[in-house]
Amino acid sequence: MWTIEDGIERIRSRGLKITSQRIAILKLLKGRKDHPSAEKIFREMKKTYPTISFATIYSTAQILQDAGLLQILTIDEHRVFFDPNPHPHAPHPMTSTPSRSTATAHAAAAGNRARPPQDQGRTPASTESCSGSLWR
Repeated sequence: MWTIEDGIERIRSRGLKITSQRIAILKLLKGRKDHPSAEKIFREMKKTYPTISFATIYSTAQILQDAGLLQILTIDEHRVFFDPNPHPHAPHPMTSTPSRSTATAHAAAAGNRARPPQDQGRTPASTESCSGSLWR
């Protein structure tokens, strides 16, 4: 499991600023065993940072995923979850591909609830599957 210091160092090593909001998100996610939704993280952060936006949540999650500290799990265009354990563990039905997660997170952060272009005309697959794309 990673530490807050690991997270700060990995953010810094990418040439990014260490902001109080990024540190607070690291603290909120560190050591969690659940898969909190973007909405849940937003609500929890809003208590301390009333001006925080979904864009900040998603962009920080993307930074943490790129740094190997987090997995972004996208169910559909309305449901995004974060797994603070980036290491392979028991297959989970919320598994998705990184490119889909990234596209969906950015679309959601921009307020666009439409599917990313590569998903147009496709329908969500069953979440009972433990591997492969969630889109057919």
